[in-house]
Amino acid sequence: MSEFVKKTRSTPIPQIKLAQRRLRELRYEKAKRVTTRTARELARALSLAPEDAIEIDIRSVLVDKIAAAVAEQDLTHSEAAKIAETSRSRMTAILNRNTQDVSTDLLLRILGRLGYRTRVTFARAAVTPAPR
Repeated sequence: MSEFVKKTRSTPIPQIKLAQRRLRELRYEKAKRVTTRTARELARALSLAPEDAIEIDIRSVLVDKIAAAVAEQDLTHSEAAKIAETSRSRMTAILNRNTQDVSTDLLLRILGRLGYRTRVTFARAAVTPAPR
């Protein structure tokens, strides 16, 4: 960040000093730690749309099931990757819950190749009116 500089003659000196002090405080302010328990809370904490919470939840369930299938079949990451027809590094990332660059359809395909069939069900969500 750059230093605050007075640009007009009309800004009072006390306001400039206050702005400079606040700027210094902001530079050293620590990030607040937040703990969430659900995908909805996580989306809210990250200022994401409610639809993003649904995607986070679905992807989390898929990764949980993949990890459980790999453990249940007592597979190494390399063996699981061969069965799933993906790279070992990608499988390791998925099993470590690092799925940022992994599509949801790939997670579904991996689960299918590990011997699971996926069934999707839909239920109507409570609709909250948008703020005006």
